[in-house]
Amino acid sequence: MFVRFENRLEARAKKYNELCDELADLMDLSIEIGKHIELYPRADSDSKEKIKKLKGSFQLMSEREGDSKARSQALLETKLWMRDLDNAEEIDWEKKLKVMYNESKVKMAENCKEAAKARTQEFNREIWRSSNGGDPLPDDDNEDVLMIDAKSSLKCPISGVLLDKPVKNDSCGHVYSEESIMDLLKSRPHVKCPNSGCIKIVTKKTLKRDRQTERELKKYQRELRAKEKHADMDFTQQGS
Repeated sequence: MFVRFENRLEARAKKYNELCDELADLMDLSIEIGKHIELYPRADSDSKEKIKKLKGSFQLMSEREGDSKARSQALLETKLWMRDLDNAEEIDWEKKLKVMYNESKVKMAENCKEAAKARTQEFNREIWRSSNGGDPLPDDDNEDVLMIDAKSSLKCPISGVLLDKPVKNDSCGHVYSEESIMDLLKSRPHVKCPNSGCIKIVTKKTLKRDRQTERELKKYQRELRAKEKHADMDFTQQGS
């Protein structure tokens, strides 16, 4: 009975998720442009002013990314709420969606704010490293903590090692390595989500490529290489 409503909500949520992917790609591109400006400044231009403007655009995109995630979450929560109704025809959907969206925004506001702050720090960190031989950003006390948190969140719940070709289960949002989850689905049409405490079902149809986690993996690996390079340089200097 509610299929058409669910399809509409899923379609809108998908559009916001696609927007998040596009914004994340643009933010990654902004970092690369900033690194290029820092490494190859032109004599007839003010590179610092360009970096400043680029950073401003980066911050706006990061805030828009958070807003889009909140909208997508509101749509999905509305869909789940709708399944418990006896008669969806009598619902004022515009009003309900607005209420759900505002509730979701309140819940996600702090997370979005912290995520935007972390993204801006990532911009600062990458620009600094590009012109300072990979050295860590001065006074960046959170870098080691972020690296530990990132490694923990990027582990596959099945294999226990770093994710490889991450796929997300639409039913619960948990992420697995593609090969690991496909191995579980070889002999049966569905399995219980292997993430501890989750009761949702996983099927081949509920699995989707997770571009956001792919980007987080690349970022983690890039920062790990920079950290290892800096450690090697320190070791060489101490031995000389």
